[in-house]
Amino acid sequence: LERRQLHRILANETWVFGEEWALTGDDDRLTRVLATHLHRLGEDVELATLEPVLREDGRDAIPDLVLSRTLETSEDKYEQLVVELKRPSHKLTSADIEQVRSYAITVAEDERFQQPNVRWTYILVGNSTTTGVNEQREQLEQPHGRVQVTKRYSIWVKTWSEVISDAMHRHKFVQQSLDYTTNHDAGIDYMRQKHHQYLPDSMLPAGGSAVT
Repeated sequence: LERRQLHRILANETWVFGEEWALTGDDDRLTRVLATHLHRLGEDVELATLEPVLREDGRDAIPDLVLSRTLETSEDKYEQLVVELKRPSHKLTSADIEQVRSYAITVAEDERFQQPNVRWTYILVGNSTTTGVNEQREQLEQPHGRVQVTKRYSIWVKTWSEVISDAMHRHKFVQQSLDYTTNHDAGIDYMRQKHHQYLPDSMLPAGGSAVT
């Protein structure tokens, strides 16, 4: 599938990155993300009053997906997850990591994002990686895939196989806990019903319409 098709499906299936995540931004500029973020922290802001959030080179920062969650503790803590998607045919490079790093630095240096109880995680996702990217993903004393960690943010690079494997592991746990069973055909039927407009013809039933 094309990147834009993956994007539209994932915007409605954010559990792929963890059931706790709820979508707050979808291919939107960080300025709007900031407004949503401040609103969640209890600050009533008007988008028109906000100064643009720009990257170091002056360009708009537009991440693909921004997910968030609130940790219910004695002191509320917030977590934000920014997901950057690349088309399946593109092999992830060090330049792609630098793009994500520019988002992280932009947020870290903007005082409006600097609440002490907020943590940002950035994930770059693609089908395959270059040798240079793999070297960054395999650093000593770091979990596999994490290429940078600071007090305010961490950056991860994951392949789709890793994301899917993790989701399957979580599904297996739920399956065992609830004694729930599913099968490949049920999964295909779900995709046809909910995301038929993004699927190739080969995955659609005769007539090319959704299953009812």
